[in-house]
Amino acid sequence: MAQHKTGSFLLALFALPALLILSPAAGAPCEAAPARALISGRFSLPPRRLQLRPSPLPSPAVRLRARQWPAFFPAAGRLPRPREVRGIYVTGWVAGSPERLRSLVELVERTELNTMVIDVKDDQGTLTYRSSVPLARELGQSRFKVQNIQELLSLLYTHRIYPIARLVVFKDNVLPRRHPELAVQDEQGRVWRDKKGLTWADPYNRRVWEYNVALAKEAAALGFREIQFDYVRFPDVPRTTTLIFPAQDGRSKVEVIRDFLRYARRELRPYGVKVTADVFGLVTTAQDDLGIGQHLEELAEVVDYLHPMVYPSHYARGEYGLADPDAVPYTTVKLSLSDALRRLSGRPGSARIIPWLQDFSLYHVYGPAEVRAQIKAAQELGLHEWLLWNPRNEYTVTALQPRRANPPAALRLAAQPPSGRAPYAPPHR
Repeated sequence: MAQHKTGSFLLALFALPALLILSPAAGAPCEAAPARALISGRFSLPPRRLQLRPSPLPSPAVRLRARQWPAFFPAAGRLPRPREVRGIYVTGWVAGSPERLRSLVELVERTELNTMVIDVKDDQGTLTYRSSVPLARELGQSRFKVQNIQELLSLLYTHRIYPIARLVVFKDNVLPRRHPELAVQDEQGRVWRDKKGLTWADPYNRRVWEYNVALAKEAAALGFREIQFDYVRFPDVPRTTTLIFPAQDGRSKVEVIRDFLRYARRELRPYGVKVTADVFGLVTTAQDDLGIGQHLEELAEVVDYLHPMVYPSHYARGEYGLADPDAVPYTTVKLSLSDALRRLSGRPGSARIIPWLQDFSLYHVYGPAEVRAQIKAAQELGLHEWLLWNPRNEYTVTALQPRRANPPAALRLAAQPPSGRAPYAPPHR
């Protein structure tokens, strides 16, 4: 008899959901994954039964159905969206580290936070968990940062932490290397690399679209409640740099990015998830597309939420008439978000603005005052939803308001063998 892998998550004393992956064509179960919390606070999970079987994605080949959910879950078995999302970014490595994840879950439990944005595909093109998408399996870039993704999602659901999947789209250092025909190229027809030596996939290529949307469908089927597309843009290069897009078909960059997001939203609609996009902070103000295909009004028509990355450190001196935008976070954030709200006012159906705010130091040291100043600027504009970015997932606790007087007991997470490599910290975007 196979040994059950025993986790040591501290869970509420009720049965966790049994996740059932179904084929929408036949409705037949592909895999059942029961998880039971025991009175001791420990629960057992049969590991082999928790792995997705290969499915013919990118067509909508898997669908998540939940049964035996705790009473506070809706009948559909999905964690409801918080009235106001307030979240933090979590890398795949941190999500798979028991100690680091425990500290972040405790942070959410103790404060006004309620959401985690977790890497599914990072800006290297690597995947956080074993994927059943055929092209992903061919590429072999699942790093198994999270050994058991369903166990992780069960933990988040149990603690009512809203899970958002971050999926980096066109910046991809894996796909173009294995399939040069899908790569952005230089003038000599070679695979182009940016200043960091990384490759990019051709935003015009439909196969690139299908691959990323297949990954998004899989994440939605697993239980992520929103799909947040990042680097959903063309490379930002000097205007003197000539790039070749092999699948170019006459559409403008703005049209390509808009059409991709429209396609993704349509394909993901059966999964009941929200579709969102990260955009440069300057997109809120710039009248053109900044050369990367991101134009505010066009994007706001094809996603549910837009996440402008209004990090004060990323604005040049003199922007908004400010000598040093990074030194005045309140003013910088308020001016940027004011532009976005002004431009989208009177446009029914436009995406809601939920900003990414800076919780890291670049040119100036950022502490509780600087982080809270950004939150205050957003709130004064009526934006009570926000996300905090720190590439190493080290957040300023004292910048956050407490949720309750008595925080919950510490969580005990299942031990996992060390990976033997340091957690990857993505760069400031």
